[in-house]
Amino acid sequence: MSSHDAMMVASGITTVLDAVAIGDVRDGGDRLENLEKMVNAVEETQKRGLNRAEHRLHLRCELPHHTTLPLFEKLIDRESVSMVSLMDHSPGQRQYADRSKYRDYYQGKYHLTHDEMDRFEAEQMALAATWSQPNRQTIAAMCRARRIALASHDDATEAHVAESHQLGERDRRVSHHAGRGAGFTSARDARPDGGAEYRARRFPLRQRRRPPAGEPRFAGHPLI
Repeated sequence: MSSHDAMMVASGITTVLDAVAIGDVRDGGDRLENLEKMVNAVEETQKRGLNRAEHRLHLRCELPHHTTLPLFEKLIDRESVSMVSLMDHSPGQRQYADRSKYRDYYQGKYHLTHDEMDRFEAEQMALAATWSQPNRQTIAAMCRARRIALASHDDATEAHVAESHQLGERDRRVSHHAGRGAGFTSARDARPDGGAEYRARRFPLRQRRRPPAGEPRFAGHPLI
């Protein structure tokens, strides 16, 4: 967390929305195992004043999964949550409108035989048919009720954009090759001089000093 925070500050970023994924494309994935650890890392370092930038949470919800809504309900009322995005990585959807691309990616990722990939694809389509739309509608409604910023993910058609607008989504997260949408007031506009605010809060508490001659530059000296 400390190296991530340092990279953000070095880039001039004063407020960071750290993205954590809720739900997965299959049971037993690393996302579910690491979710609580990642959320706790963001919240605890912020609570203890260990971060130089302000870190908050962005919940990335994988819609076609049975664990997504229960996990979301446990996290949505935490004070650190500032943004939610809705994802659907099921066969034939958005980023994977070309089903052959879907098969190439997941068969390689999970080292599946052709028969195993056939079963995996069928399972994912069944999960999407059961969970994607109910989860999309419920999560969007919960965000609207709490006035939490909501973003879509990989909009690929005019119908996707219209659906996002209907759900109250204010931003779009898209693949790197598809361009970017913008809908939020930037952190710079919200904080006209975030850097000055940071310096006023932090720097008077610290003293820069040079190490004695001949001593390694950073040995035993705090990095500021």
